[in-house]
Amino acid sequence: MSLLSTSLTPSPRSRETLVIIQSTLATPSCLPFVHAIISAGLTWRAATIVCVCLLHAPETVLAGMAGEELVRVFDWTGEVPGYGGKEEEEDGRGGLLRKVCKAVDDAPDGPVLLVVDSPDTLCEDVGSPSKAYSILKTWHTAISKRTAPSRIVLPLPSRSSLLPILITPAFSQTLVKLTLHPPSLIHHLSTEYLTLPPPHSPPTKFWPIFTGLATRGEGESLVWGTAGSGWSAEVVVEVVMRSASGKKTVERSLEGWRKNAVCKLEELETLRDVWNRNSGSRQQQSQNTPDPTHNLPFNLSLTEAQQHSRAQVPLPYVHDGRIKPNSSTGDAAIYYDPDSADDIDEDDPDEDLDI
Repeated sequence: MSLLSTSLTPSPRSRETLVIIQSTLATPSCLPFVHAIISAGLTWRAATIVCVCLLHAPETVLAGMAGEELVRVFDWTGEVPGYGGKEEEEDGRGGLLRKVCKAVDDAPDGPVLLVVDSPDTLCEDVGSPSKAYSILKTWHTAISKRTAPSRIVLPLPSRSSLLPILITPAFSQTLVKLTLHPPSLIHHLSTEYLTLPPPHSPPTKFWPIFTGLATRGEGESLVWGTAGSGWSAEVVVEVVMRSASGKKTVERSLEGWRKNAVCKLEELETLRDVWNRNSGSRQQQSQNTPDPTHNLPFNLSLTEAQQHSRAQVPLPYVHDGRIKPNSSTGDAAIYYDPDSADDIDEDDPDEDLDI
């Protein structure tokens, strides 16, 4: 199973309690990935789904799964700070904090999947990233106390002020981070840097270039620039999984997302010309490589009869390790005759030890 499939549908023993889905202006919404995670969560045994809606309607986030028995929805899309009653203004988001924690703690025995549709909206409502961090940390702590594979899912844009502080080990030792990239970024790498994703290129060469371009937001300019390729429904997903089972390990891979399903990069329609061009250049290179044995006045190859005759020739100074019967097996000795330049002491150096 691919790393992306494992991230969306974890095993019952999975210990990654934090899932961050990072999107950009050049990629589609994170909601299809949220739907896939929720659908997988409904297949868990005795699982409870807790959905906190701050930006999108519950029907949009749950995609028709709101009527399930073990689905709890907190719809706070209509609760705008400063426009509510006196009780709402005094309670603030503290009421939501306590209600979600209570829903997680009071859930039946089994895993709990907590989905917060817009942490950035929570950050704007409470007034600072530190307060939003404190609320999310409290929810994550409550999720960590539940049985595996409980997790909290946080969709975030690439420019979110919460992103740098949520991916640190101080927030969660384990992490599954799905970063969405436009396929045009792979196009740009293949044409400008002559570099393709592993295994077509060495990882030590590909990842520094790819990470630098993604961090600078080159994907957005490649899609929406003057010579941009335009928006595509297909997505390149960078998967980073940080686990803490036994020893801390970090896995990374690039995979495709097409028609709301996981696929290989080679299966993306928008990248098909990249692989065709790469395979075509290899074939042309092999065809254009000159044959060093062409037009030689002698033959470098051997026929089967010549190879058989060569194998019958005995090689000199080669034996099978056994001593021949007529070989000498007497005692061996070394005779040394020192010359005038040798420094040899005739006296016994251990004479005083009385040995």
